[in-house]
Formats: sequence, C-alpha cells, structure tokens
Amino acid sequence: MRLKVIFLISVVLFFCSTATNAEVTIGSSDIIIGGSNFTFLNEYPKPKCTKPRKPLKPNPPLFNDTWTIDNYKMELMAYKSDLLTYKRLYGYYIDCVNKYIENANYDIKRIQMIQKDLVKEAERDF
Repeated sequence: MRLKVIFLISVVLFFCSTATNAEVTIGSSDIIIGGSNFTFLNEYPKPKCTKPRKPLKPNPPLFNDTWTIDNYKMELMAYKSDLLTYKRLYGYYIDCVNKYIENANYDIKRIQMIQKDLVKEAERDF
C-alpha cells in the first residue's frame, strides 16, 4: 500500500515537475521534484538535441581575376554570417544537452529513493 502511495505521488509530481526543481522531504521519504527524461516506454530516451553542422570555410581563389576575388569575398561574408548562426545554434544545443543531463540526474535520484525505500522496508520486515 505504501509503495502504491509513493508511486502515485511520484506520478503526480512527475507531471507537475516542469515548473520547479527541488528536493522535498515529507516525513521519512524524499520526493524529488524536477524534470525527467522518462517516458512510459521501457527504454530510457536519448536526448532530442540537434547538434548543428559547422559551416565550411570557402577555399581561397585559385585565380586573381576580379570576378573570382569578388565571388570569394561574397562566399567569405556568407561564411561569417553562417558561423554566427552556428555559434548561436551551438549554444542552444549545449543548453539542451545540459537540461537532458539535469533531468537524468533527477531520474537517478528518483531511482535511488525507491531503492532506499525498498531496503528500509526489507530491513523492517526482517
């Protein structure tokens, strides 16, 4: 019965956990409130973070005619613009990875809490 109550509380807190991240102690049981990567599938999900591709720097021109040099300058300007976009997207990627790791750590804490409760229950009944 106690495990069912803990499970129900965990499920409720799981769905309410997107707003805050904290560890709360109620009585002798810890309740971990925080994001999670768990789904109702059996497999732990992989991060849904998309790593951006770094733009390729244009090759310097082989000829020194005006058209080739002007074309290279335009490619270089586009490259610099793409590089700024890449740096911004890479920052989003790092934020996504860090959030995934944070949620994974909360999942570990939840699992450890369940293990601790099971050990306590087993020792109490022994």
